[in-house]
Amino acid sequence: MNKKNIIGIIAMLLVSALCAYFGYTRYQAEKQSRQQIEEFNKEFGTYKKVFNETDFASLEKENKELYDSLKRYKDEINYLARFRYSKTYSTDTVWSVIDESTTDTVYEQVPVPEGPVMSYEYAGGDPDSISYKLTIGSTRRPDWYKLDVALNDNITLVNKSVGGYSETTIQSQNGAVIGDATLFNKPNKRTFWDRVAIGPSVTVGYDPVMKGFGAMVGFSATYDLKK
Repeated sequence: MNKKNIIGIIAMLLVSALCAYFGYTRYQAEKQSRQQIEEFNKEFGTYKKVFNETDFASLEKENKELYDSLKRYKDEINYLARFRYSKTYSTDTVWSVIDESTTDTVYEQVPVPEGPVMSYEYAGGDPDSISYKLTIGSTRRPDWYKLDVALNDNITLVNKSVGGYSETTIQSQNGAVIGDATLFNKPNKRTFWDRVAIGPSVTVGYDPVMKGFGAMVGFSATYDLKK
């Protein structure tokens, strides 16, 4: 092998190493950028997050309390999503007046009555589920109050898995605020045959038998070493 051929081989190795380095750098940059995608569309009540598919053990760093409660099922869990749901309803101030023609109390929008009006506030419920705050303005302390709250909604959760990344979209039909999400998706473990690819190929390189560079066209089998 002459000096010219040795230089050519070294040059090819350097080019291959540089291509591999820049390819890996680009992959890491894209991976990092995808990790940071987390957005909420208030108008449509849609929350979206892109995250890496990973092993269940990684959940411990993100949410240890959730991890500890589910670690006994780690081999059975393939996908997990926990998120906070918040919906606030606000109404106009309604003053109570008495209609002289009936003994019933009717409610309508009227000017604020004259005289001292006190504000009475009632609150209750569970802050982690449904809580309420009722404010009543009255010239005397109300004898009692009754408040019925019903929350109806349709939650749509869609998860897409592409190339080692997961994209989860959560949508609320009534436009609730969705956030504080903990998401986990276990990567699909590929079998041996899933990693094997067979097809036409073109190879350019140095032929030590013929002692020269050349190209070869044919079929080849490759094995993907990535996770």
